[in-house]
Amino acid sequence: MDALQLDFTHPPRRAVPMAWVLLVAGAVTFATAADRHADLGDKAEHLNDKIEKLQRRAKSATPVRRQAEAAAKEEGARKENQLLGQLESPWDDRLKAVASAADESVALLDFSLDAVAAKARIVAEAKNIDDALAFVARLRQTGRFDQVTLSRHESRKSGGVDVIGFNLQLSWRKS
Repeated sequence: MDALQLDFTHPPRRAVPMAWVLLVAGAVTFATAADRHADLGDKAEHLNDKIEKLQRRAKSATPVRRQAEAAAKEEGARKENQLLGQLESPWDDRLKAVASAADESVALLDFSLDAVAAKARIVAEAKNIDDALAFVARLRQTGRFDQVTLSRHESRKSGGVDVIGFNLQLSWRKS
């Protein structure tokens, strides 16, 4: 029988070149991923700092915002009281003055009122310019208006009849 020869040592193997290529590729990939991870961590930290700063600013701005809202409400209430005061002025007397100054020679077409500015505008027609000027004089004589101004007039036909169309501006002192 032949003797069995057992040799537990193997001759060293030579590394395969492909293994070295894969090892280098893996190291480069790992380095790239680690760099990207570090960049994203820095960005996240920067954004968290910004969030904290904005939250602190929002908390400190809340009292200022409340003060501004309170001031706006106060201003609105003041204007509302001013308008109510103007609405309580003698409108009936002013409207009655306009109605009493008008006669059959004057036709009132439009009456617009601006209570805040204490002004009114009248659009009317008269048979002739003398009737329009007489209407203006009657409005001035009522004493309800500080100023009565004939702002515009024109000759035109209305229903086949020649008339004078005119605009008046009325103003008074605010109470």
